[in-house]
Amino acid sequence: MNKFDFVTYPDKFNKGYLKFDSLKEDELPLSIADMDFLVSPKIYEALKERLDLKTYGYVSIDSSFYQAYIDYYKTKYDFDISSSSMSFSLGVLPSLSSIIKTLSLPNDFIATLTPAYNCFFNEIRNNGRKVIEVPLFLKENNFEIDFNLLESSFKKAKIFILCNPHNPSGKVFSKEELIKIASLAKKYQVFVISDEIHSPIVRKGIPFYPFLSVSNDAKEVGITLFSVTKGWNLASIQTSLVFSFNKESMEKIEIGLNRDDVNEPNLLSIPASKAALSSLSWLEEANEVIFSNKDFACFYIKKNIPRLIAHNGDSTYLLWIDISKLNMDSNEFSLLLRKESGLIVSSGLVYGDSNFIRINVALPRKKLIDALDRLKKCCDLIK
Repeated sequence: MNKFDFVTYPDKFNKGYLKFDSLKEDELPLSIADMDFLVSPKIYEALKERLDLKTYGYVSIDSSFYQAYIDYYKTKYDFDISSSSMSFSLGVLPSLSSIIKTLSLPNDFIATLTPAYNCFFNEIRNNGRKVIEVPLFLKENNFEIDFNLLESSFKKAKIFILCNPHNPSGKVFSKEELIKIASLAKKYQVFVISDEIHSPIVRKGIPFYPFLSVSNDAKEVGITLFSVTKGWNLASIQTSLVFSFNKESMEKIEIGLNRDDVNEPNLLSIPASKAALSSLSWLEEANEVIFSNKDFACFYIKKNIPRLIAHNGDSTYLLWIDISKLNMDSNEFSLLLRKESGLIVSSGLVYGDSNFIRINVALPRKKLIDALDRLKKCCDLIK
C-alpha cells in the first residue's frame, strides 16, 4: 500500500498552470514534462513554513543548501562533491545559456545528441552559436551513440551538451559510454555540459552514473547541471545547481552566472531544494508509480494500438512513441489527436524527429487509461 498519494489528480484547470492553460473542459494534456501528482508532504510543509513567516524579503544561501546536495550525491551514488565546486543557479536552462556565453564565442559550434530537448536548440541558436546534430540510432530497440559521428562533431565543436538521462528517449547512458565521451572531449578540448535533471527518475536496478564520477577526463572537461525540479515536481520553483571539478572553468562560470543575474535564489528556492533532497522515500514511491505506468502504457499500446511502437526507456516519466506506420508526421497527428479525442501530446518534430510523439505518464493511473483510450480512438480512425 502506498504511503503517499499518487491517486489524486490535482485540479489545475484555469489556475494559471502552463500545461492546463486555455484548455477545453474535456481536454487532457500529456505534453509538458511536469507531474500531475501532489508533491511530497515534506516539501509542502517546508514551503508553508516559509510562507507563514509573512515576510518575503531577500534571502541568502547558507551552507545547509550545499550540504543537502553533498549528502544526496553521497547517499544515492556514493559520489563525493564539495561546496567549493558548486554554484546556485535559478534553473538548468538559465545555467546552460550562461555557460554557453561564458565558454564559447558567437558562431562557435555546439554539438548535441538528437532527438534532443527542444530548448537545447533554442539556447544554442539564441546565443548566436551553431548546432551540430549527432543522431542516435536504434539497435535492438535501444538508442545508441554513433561514436564516429560524435568524434567528427568534436573536431568542430566547442561544447557538447549531454542530456543524461536522455530526454526524450529515456536512455540512461552506461559508464562505458560516458568514459568514451569524456575521453573524446579531452582529446579535442571540448567542454561537456551534462544536464542531469532527469536523474532522480530512473528504473530500479538500472545504474545511473553522474558524468563527473566516471573518469579523470570527465572531471577535467565536465560541467554538471542538476535540479530537484523534475524529480520532485517543482517545475515552477526556480532552483538548480551547477558544479565542476575544473577550478578554472568553475571560476569563469560563476562570473557568468553573476553577469547574467541568475545566481540569487528566490524565497522558496532553498527550502524547496533541501526538503526535496531529504524526501527520498517519496521519490522511491514516485518511481514505482511512474515505471508501473510506463510498463502499463507500453503493454496497452502493443496490445491495442499495434501500429505504434512505444520505447520504454529506463528513465524519465516520458514515453517516446514511433508513429511512422500511421503515415502521418507528428505535427499532423498531434493536431488530429487533439481534435478527435481531446488528448494533447508533444510532437516529436520539435525534438528533431517527425516520426515520433512524446507523452507524459506522470499522472494517476485512471487518467492514464483515459489518455490511452483516447489515443486508440484516434488511431482507429486512421486507415
